[in-house]
Amino acid sequence: HYELLEFGNRRRHDLIKRWVSLGDGAQSVDTLVVLIDQAEGLLMSVLGEGVVPSTPFFMLTLLQSVEAGTVTNLQHSALGGYYRYLIIHSLEIQEVSREEHSEILNYCAHFAWFIYQSRNTGILSSHFAQFHHAFVELHGLSLGFAERRELLVAAKLVEQHDGAYGFRYP
Repeated sequence: HYELLEFGNRRRHDLIKRWVSLGDGAQSVDTLVVLIDQAEGLLMSVLGEGVVPSTPFFMLTLLQSVEAGTVTNLQHSALGGYYRYLIIHSLEIQEVSREEHSEILNYCAHFAWFIYQSRNTGILSSHFAQFHHAFVELHGLSLGFAERRELLVAAKLVEQHDGAYGFRYP
């Protein structure tokens, strides 16, 4: 069992400075200072509300959202909004079309409930397949089990551990 400690002002500043400095290096020092100041202001507006802890995980998520231009959607969000953002980002890396996002989020929500009802953190492949076929039938979809499982694993949303499938991040 591990616990991520929250960053103080100095470490937060160092992380922001490193994040902003990544890239092609074509930015002037003045531009970097402005970008660092903007990122710190946006992060402090979200972190200051006390909804999100100042851990590296959430800070990197916020910095990524600043870069993607979606920070305004996250500024007034609860933790679920951040996880949604991370899921969508993972799906986009796998080149899943935006039209499919809602269905996949719905699938994940139902799958999470299915796992929760099993009272375990993961389920056997056969149970995963049973869930999938029930979901497909309920929603009238034509969707292969192996294809969906492989997408969720490739997007790093679901993993197989000790013969059971479960969400990668609880």
